[in-house]
Amino acid sequence: AADPAVCAAALQLISLRCERLLDPLATAPRAFRPQLWRACALEPKLLGDRRDSVLGEFSKVAPRTAKGSGPRRGGSVAAQRRGSAASRRGSAAAAAAEAAARLLGTDVDSLVRAVTTRKVVTVGEEIIKPMAPDAATASKDALAKFLYQRTFDWLVARINTTIGQDASAQCFIGVLDIYGFESFETNSFEQFCINLANEKLQQHFNGHVFKKEQEEYEKEEIDWSYIDFVDNQDVLDLIEKRLGIVAILDEQCVFPKADASTLAESLYSRFTGKDKGANDPTDRFSKPKRSNLQFTIRHYAGDVTYSTDYFLEKNKDYLVPEHQAMLEASSADHVRELFPKPEPEPDHKPGKAGGRGGKRGGFKFSSVATNFKRSLVALMETLHATEPHYVRCIKPNMAQRPADFEPANVLHQLRCGGVLEAVRISCAGYPSRRYFHEFVARFKMLAREKADAAGSDDRKAAAAVLADLEERITDIEGYQLGKSKVFLRAGQMAVLDKLRSEMMHKAATAIQKNVRRQIAQKSYHEVKEANLVMQKYTRGMLARRRAAHLRAIKAALYVQTCWRRWLAMRNLRVHRDAAIRVQANYRGHMARKAARAQRRDLAALRIQSRWRGSTTRASYQRKRQATITLQCALRARKARDELKKRKAEARERGALEGAKKSLEARLEQMQFQIELQRKLKEEAIAERTREVEQANRVMEEQLARAKEEQERAVARAKAEAEAKALAEANDAAALAAAEAEREAANGRIAVLQADRDNLAARVEMLEGKLKEADERAANAEAGKRDADERVRSIGDSLKELEAHNRGLAEENYMLKAKAQLSGGGGGGGGTDGGGARRALLGGAAADAGEALALRARRSSTFGAMERAADVEALLGCVGGDVGFSAEGRPVAAVLVFKSLMHWRSFEADRTNVFDRVIMVISSAVDQHTDDNRTLAYWLTNTSTLLHLLQRTLRTSGAGGGAARSRSRSINLLRRWKDSFTGPGGMAAPPPAPGAGSPIKDGGEMVVEAKYPALLFKQQMTAFVEKIYGLLRDNVKKDVTPLLQQCIQAPKPDRRGASKSGAADGAQWSGIVGHLDTLLETLRANHVPAFLTDRLLKQVFSFMNVQLFNSLLLRRECCSFSNGEYVKTGLAELESWVHKAGDASDGSGGVWDELKSIRQAVTFLVIHQKPKKSLDEITHDLCPTLSIQQLYRISTMYWDDRFNTETVSAEVLGNMKMQMQEENASTHSNSFLLDDDNQIPFTIEELSKQFGDLQGESDDVVVPQALGELPEFEFLKAQGA
Repeated sequence: AADPAVCAAALQLISLRCERLLDPLATAPRAFRPQLWRACALEPKLLGDRRDSVLGEFSKVAPRTAKGSGPRRGGSVAAQRRGSAASRRGSAAAAAAEAAARLLGTDVDSLVRAVTTRKVVTVGEEIIKPMAPDAATASKDALAKFLYQRTFDWLVARINTTIGQDASAQCFIGVLDIYGFESFETNSFEQFCINLANEKLQQHFNGHVFKKEQEEYEKEEIDWSYIDFVDNQDVLDLIEKRLGIVAILDEQCVFPKADASTLAESLYSRFTGKDKGANDPTDRFSKPKRSNLQFTIRHYAGDVTYSTDYFLEKNKDYLVPEHQAMLEASSADHVRELFPKPEPEPDHKPGKAGGRGGKRGGFKFSSVATNFKRSLVALMETLHATEPHYVRCIKPNMAQRPADFEPANVLHQLRCGGVLEAVRISCAGYPSRRYFHEFVARFKMLAREKADAAGSDDRKAAAAVLADLEERITDIEGYQLGKSKVFLRAGQMAVLDKLRSEMMHKAATAIQKNVRRQIAQKSYHEVKEANLVMQKYTRGMLARRRAAHLRAIKAALYVQTCWRRWLAMRNLRVHRDAAIRVQANYRGHMARKAARAQRRDLAALRIQSRWRGSTTRASYQRKRQATITLQCALRARKARDELKKRKAEARERGALEGAKKSLEARLEQMQFQIELQRKLKEEAIAERTREVEQANRVMEEQLARAKEEQERAVARAKAEAEAKALAEANDAAALAAAEAEREAANGRIAVLQADRDNLAARVEMLEGKLKEADERAANAEAGKRDADERVRSIGDSLKELEAHNRGLAEENYMLKAKAQLSGGGGGGGGTDGGGARRALLGGAAADAGEALALRARRSSTFGAMERAADVEALLGCVGGDVGFSAEGRPVAAVLVFKSLMHWRSFEADRTNVFDRVIMVISSAVDQHTDDNRTLAYWLTNTSTLLHLLQRTLRTSGAGGGAARSRSRSINLLRRWKDSFTGPGGMAAPPPAPGAGSPIKDGGEMVVEAKYPALLFKQQMTAFVEKIYGLLRDNVKKDVTPLLQQCIQAPKPDRRGASKSGAADGAQWSGIVGHLDTLLETLRANHVPAFLTDRLLKQVFSFMNVQLFNSLLLRRECCSFSNGEYVKTGLAELESWVHKAGDASDGSGGVWDELKSIRQAVTFLVIHQKPKKSLDEITHDLCPTLSIQQLYRISTMYWDDRFNTETVSAEVLGNMKMQMQEENASTHSNSFLLDDDNQIPFTIEELSKQFGDLQGESDDVVVPQALGELPEFEFLKAQGA
């Protein structure tokens, strides 16, 4: 049971102010803090699992008591309702209303409506009537009192329940703590109620004392007379009777215009008027002379003057139906518990519901004084049914100082508390009483002979003792003997105690005399014996002193001898040390002299060697620089000769092509050599690393085996030697064999050490080769730089040669045209005719040149505008969902690729077509990041377009062979030639600079891509990875809530059904449904099977990580029944995987991603775990799981169905040893799995999975929006 002080401290927490509620220990009075500490320490015990409810109650009480907060501003709320909505919302009253509504679990409008309006019920309708500000303030105060009362009652009930009070118990122990009568300068309604309770308790106390005395006398059957005591029933009648003060107070509370003055006048007219004799016969009520609002009651403890101010307000206890309805509908559970729905009341007749004609509802009046009187009646009934014991606490002084006693104050407290009256009642009878055996045991010594003569009858013995004392002492008279006790008058017990003390004093004196005599005798004998001992030790001391003197003389002689010897030895050591120091200094001088000479010689040799090395290096540098200069001059001369030679050869067309071929061949050869050197370097480094690691591993294994063999041989030899020694056999042979084996083991160790030395030498050799490879690589890098410079110079030469080649081609074309004109004109005509033809040829050539230049200018001016319109039309079409072809090819990707190929955008140095395409795709993806269907559609298009780019585009510097270079040269010349004559012999515009046509490379179209095209390819790669990641994250987000529920089986309730109300396995079915939806979406959008397989594998890997980590982190999941539940769900997933694999989507391999959770669940549900060995567990049952994971599952396992045990202690010990070894060798010992969020494929892998789209893409149907445009006729031509 809880301490009463703790209960009082818990109750005090409610009545503190808001700041003390928030921190009661810091702001409570110093004298009250120990009880608060104990209350806070017992808070979990008092409140239990309802701690949140208690904090909710404190949060409601705090706004009521805080300064300027909570419902105390209800009046201002009512006043603010007349303002505009904006001002009311921004006012302090609105903030207070919002805070109160939040704490009470209701909305602001309901709270304001309940406080500021009243519902008037008439016949057939209800009227909502606003209240005046004063009425709203009263309504607010009523709500606060109502809330405080219910909270206080709830806390008291919780404390009574916590301390273990049993309502059905027949016996109990209760503590009633009350302060006492209160009388202050101003006494109000509270002091009136407290003094009424004290009057009641004082009446019960007087009656109980009198009744107890009477029962005691009647039980012992002694003669006694009635004892008169003061009765305060007249005070109680004045207050409680039918027309008493409480009744008049309740009557005044009913009147709407009653106040303190009307109450005082009613009391004066009732108890001081003409009927005073009948209403107050004992003159307990009086009116003060100088006040018309006060009255005086003569209580048991004295006169107390009460002020009628606030009597009516404090006595009213309104229960507003609107408040009750609002609090019943609260969203907070603890508020609804405090204000349950009341029992339905019987219908009242019209006209008695309060008001006129039953048309008015509102306050339901309840008197505080009447309720308090009922509580007092119930308390008195409880006290009358129990056996009370009274404890009176006296306050020694009002200043609370130690060792300070105020007699007047204490006497007043004793008189007010009825203690003096109780003592008077007790002294009027027989206050001193003892049982017979106690009396005889205590006072038998006063008349021992007569008491012994009475025998074993205690009553007779007590009577004999009292009779003897009565004869000798006149004060012992008027006593009586009951059945079991002796009853004495006041003061007689003190006389008996005094006689007993005197007799005890005499007996103590006799005992002290005898004890002192015995102590003196004992002391004399001890002194005598000590004297003899002292004499003996004195004689011994004198003898020892004589012997010490003789020994001192002998010691002095010995000291003198030692002193003389020490002086001689000291002189010897001084001379010897001096000689040694002289020798040491001389030898050191000679040694330092020799060292200086040696250092001087060495310095001279070092200077000479460095000087010779410097001169040699300088000579070598001069010769090397001269050689390099000579080589450069020779090479420059040869290069100039070669340049002259090549310039001469460049005048002819065949020589030019040969030079280009040779230069390109040399360039490719140099690139090949550089690449080969790089690969050789990497292979050498990798080979050296592998050989070093292999050598170290082999050497460590051989050394370990050798050590183990040696230890086994030594142990075997020792064991055999001990066995043979015990058998008393000849151990010489065994020792020889053991020695031979030890020598053999040493030999093997020596061989292994030799192997280790060989391996070390081999490692050094490999390091040397690596250094040589590094040097070769450095030389190759230098050669590469030289080759790059030469390539740049050759490129410049090629540009000049190409310009020259174009001039030669133009000249050749003009010559051919002249020849055709001269041949077609016939042989007629002479000199004039030939001149005319030449003039005509010159004019035609000039006209052709002008037309060519005009077409080039027009194409360069209007080409960009026409291309921008075509791009807008294309992007407007493919920006939506244009679907797929009959073979499942994405139409948008194929259209974009064909258009870019036709426009030769991949060969352009500058273009914004790629940026427009990227913007369209990015806009479509960003607007539908949560739509898996849209993401799947764009994943198919972007991956297909990326595959086409990967297969078609080639970089210009990657090398394509001499054939490709030759084809580029031929195509360049052909395009230049065709630019003069288009189809049908018409002149065609020249191509844009740097443009070229696709090249057939192994049956595939290959385009030399420029930088924008390569950048577009990289952006498409990023888009494929982004869309794939978004689609994967959406699937993970959908299955994550279901995975949290799948890891643990639903627990059944008392009726046998699961708590969630759903059948077991509903979460797994939900996951399967999500997977079916995902697979259908991917199939509908023709996502490649390779991407589908990778996506499902990552989703299943995520499910494996989540389920497995949850299993390891939650012990309630590592049970037998939970393992069966997870195993059933995994079976559903397995059936789905097989069904999806049969559909030929490539999803059959995703089942292996769940191997960790599958093996863990198999371990949970397997039987006879203690019989399994560690080898069976790690190799047969759970080969994938680590030792840490197996140890975690084994220690957390518990069988909630068959109550079986986990693995044996031996297996756990082996697991622990392996864990320690692995922890020592590795840095990480985490047993959890990590989720892999990387992209699980590369562009090369994705491109390999696609088929031949070149032929299939030609069958794509052109959308109608593009088919109607003449600029996209090439799409139809390609499809045909």
